[in-house]
Amino acid sequence: MKRLFSKLPTLLLVFCFVVSVFSPVTTEAAALKMNKAKAILEVDATLKLKLGALDGTESKWSSSDKKVAAVSKSGTVAAKSEGTATITATYNSKKYTCEVTVVDSNKESVSESAAVSVPTATMAPTPTSRPTPSPTIAPTPTPKPIPTKQNTTTYILNISTRKFHKTSCSSVKQMKASNKQTLESTYAEMISLGYSPCKKCFR
Repeated sequence: MKRLFSKLPTLLLVFCFVVSVFSPVTTEAAALKMNKAKAILEVDATLKLKLGALDGTESKWSSSDKKVAAVSKSGTVAAKSEGTATITATYNSKKYTCEVTVVDSNKESVSESAAVSVPTATMAPTPTSRPTPSPTIAPTPTPKPIPTKQNTTTYILNISTRKFHKTSCSSVKQMKASNKQTLESTYAEMISLGYSPCKKCFR
């Protein structure tokens, strides 16, 4: 009994040491959580993912499909093309995920239908009697209309997708700066330049 009491202080010290070492790790692991479980991104947009209060470089980041969404070493996701990819952060052998869906609102669904041309029958001209020529009167020249200046609008161009947007379009904020251009023009001129209107802001 005396031996047990003599060892009691030592056992208490060992217990306190174990609690002080493992308790913070358990508390920290329980507090860790991805700041987003799911996210929807436009093509060319980015998203910063975080794992609790940790610095992004403390975790190991990976993507299930880098062609859809790639992720940097610090947790920044870059949307590449339409599809779904799972972004995983690994810390202390535990994995935390975020499902990222990439969409392209500027993509047009083109449906082509074959046009069948039906030849029209040509009718032989009916012979008519030759009319008596009458004196021709010179037409009075009509003044040419003065072209009026068309109202122009400021558009935001995406030189990568060949789309043009209104300045208030939400897709403009997600557009890469290298692909963005501003042009004051008319709707008809934009079409003639080979650009097509954004389906989101031109409804």
